[in-house]
Amino acid sequence: VNDQGVDWDFPRLISEELAQPIRGADCGGTHRLTGLSLVVKTRIRRGEPLDGEYKRANDFVKKYQQYAFRLQNRDGSLSTSWFRGAGDEDDNDRRIKTTGHILEWLCYSLSDEELRDQRTVRAVTYLANLMYSNYDHDWEIGPRAHATHALLLYDQRVFQPYDKEGEMASYRPSPTVARRPMNAGTGTIRR
Repeated sequence: VNDQGVDWDFPRLISEELAQPIRGADCGGTHRLTGLSLVVKTRIRRGEPLDGEYKRANDFVKKYQQYAFRLQNRDGSLSTSWFRGAGDEDDNDRRIKTTGHILEWLCYSLSDEELRDQRTVRAVTYLANLMYSNYDHDWEIGPRAHATHALLLYDQRVFQPYDKEGEMASYRPSPTVARRPMNAGTGTIRR
């Protein structure tokens, strides 16, 4: 019950969210899609039926997953126009922002089988290569965080279940940090 005495429940909240636009929403609507995906995943995890508003949310999320892949560019990146249509801008800042956000939501919402689909693998490969080949670029914090989280989610869901203790790659500092000389005796990195 809210401060106006109106009863709210998850079906009503889902209905309200489904009535809101994806196109034009902050971050291309990916946060709204993530919220709807969360409610569906929670329902499934609890063993509860996907009926009523939950089924509508599930169908809506699936529709947008397929739409994201229809808008995917040849290089594996996801549309730089979010869900407004096809978009293939050359701006790497735009590409990390859109591909990172959309892939983060996809890695969260897709099934295990769909994560291994060639389209998903191409998007993950594109994003990893974009970040690696521009490792010294000063990415905006939000897009960088979403892109990094997308790759982390993919790793957690696809690779980590098969990791064996002692066989995991060890951490190595980035080439930028490794190349910076240390000030003798102070332990600080020269810029």
